[in-house]
Amino acid sequence: MVIGIIGTQWALNETPFWIPTVFIPIIGLLLGVAISGMAVALRSCLTEVGSHTDQIETYLSFGASRWEACRSIAIEAVRLAMLPSINQMSIIGLITIPGAMTGQILGGAPIMEAVRYQQIVTFIITASTGLAVLGVVVHAALIGSRALQKLGRCLCVKMRAKEEEYTQEDKIKA
Repeated sequence: MVIGIIGTQWALNETPFWIPTVFIPIIGLLLGVAISGMAVALRSCLTEVGSHTDQIETYLSFGASRWEACRSIAIEAVRLAMLPSINQMSIIGLITIPGAMTGQILGGAPIMEAVRYQQIVTFIITASTGLAVLGVVVHAALIGSRALQKLGRCLCVKMRAKEEEYTQEDKIKA
């Protein structure tokens, strides 16, 4: 939402930024693409945390922080979620002509203005998707992942049980 406001206000030079004919389509585009990116990132992140529990548990047992334990998973989730946006940016204008640009050209707008508008919208969409994906990955992998929290608790319980076992063995030997 913040990127939509900033992009509409300064990049598209709309004053005030909340003019419905511009703001509603921009926010609709941003939310649609950002939600898709967030879904891909969240699924990737949680799947990887679930399938690499042994590796994460090992890192945590050696004293790594959550970030250190999940760093590679988080990076891969962000890369995977941003791939469609980056691919779209690389082919716009060469292979595909986006709908907004086509609509403006057919509506009689100058071609250079339509191209400029589409470039700005594409950058705004990519920035919004990137920010949303980073937020979801940070929350899922580092803050709110139940699987990770459960791993941390299980690890603490296992370590306490082993410590008690060792102290009992020491008491028996003494």
